Amino acid sequence: MPTIKSLWRVFDGLILVEELERNAIPVSAEMPGWETIQLAYKRRGILVRQIIDAIREAVLVAGKRQDAFGYHGIVVKVSSIDGLREQRR
Repeated sequence: MPTIKSLWRVFDGLILVEELERNAIPVSAEMPGWETIQLAYKRRGILVRQIIDAIREAVLVAGKRQDAFGYHGIVVKVSSIDGLREQRR
């Protein structure tokens, strides 16, 4: 796909999603204050890699939207992303 900057192997993507979902807390669609990793990247300019690393290091808590499937269902708290940006400066 021309809009994708770096292609992933499907297997690697599935492993990543499984890893992120493993400790994710359930988040309902109506629960405010959560955003996808991609939206956090676009809104605050924190690299996706940094967000994923922060989840892996338990600096950020991942959520799992019950109404979304796969990577797009993984969310992070807006306030935590804002705090992460300040920490990473």
